[in-house]
Amino acid sequence: MGASLDITGLTLRFGGVTALDGLDLSVASGTVLGVAGPNGSGKSSLINVLTGHYQANGKIALDGQPIEHLATSERARLGLVRTFQTPRVYRRMSVIDNMRVAVHATQAIFRGRSDRRHRDGRLRDDLAIFGLSHRADALPDALTPYELRLLELARAHATGATVVLLDEPSAGASEDEAHRLSRILIEHLMPGRTVLLVEHRLDMLRALCADLVVLRAGRKIAFGSPSAVLDSREIRTCLMGEPVDA
Repeated sequence: MGASLDITGLTLRFGGVTALDGLDLSVASGTVLGVAGPNGSGKSSLINVLTGHYQANGKIALDGQPIEHLATSERARLGLVRTFQTPRVYRRMSVIDNMRVAVHATQAIFRGRSDRRHRDGRLRDDLAIFGLSHRADALPDALTPYELRLLELARAHATGATVVLLDEPSAGASEDEAHRLSRILIEHLMPGRTVLLVEHRLDMLRALCADLVVLRAGRKIAFGSPSAVLDSREIRTCLMGEPVDA
């Protein structure tokens, strides 16, 4: 049922710029924590530190196990994976090959022919869940931007990850696409997992998250239920520049 994620004193600096400033966060197993904040608040830096792309001071624990010293690949094998604000795919590989790569990066390699057939059958089932079964043998350039987002989610699902970090999954999506993405996340990706959701759409944060943290200049300035946090005039001004309806 997911894995707990605990962050203590996380500090990241680039020269004279502080991206994360002594950040403390805890995400209980099987829950969804939303992360919001204005541009430059440290949201993407947080994901990059959690996945090992950036090295920072502080402690990170996955189900109580320290992981701050581990490489990105080792964290992935422990069940911590991410998606990207701009989908990253292997352009010269088919959709199903992109799925295979994701699974191989996080799980034991399938060696026998029967194992490979079993794996491919399971991956095609995952693609069907995300509405991409008809795209399995296509190259990513044939996919729409929305379908590329679905591929990112399908790959995260296929790895069997216990913790998923979602970086702006609705970026560039229309209102209808964002609504469909929310439904897919609720029905297929979030159940049984711990999720950290970085998102700019306040309606998605309200609908999907148990708790919401707001960052500004790398510091936590608000934490609580989405309704309590987003009903604050100060926080809404911070997020949107002026108080507006979510």
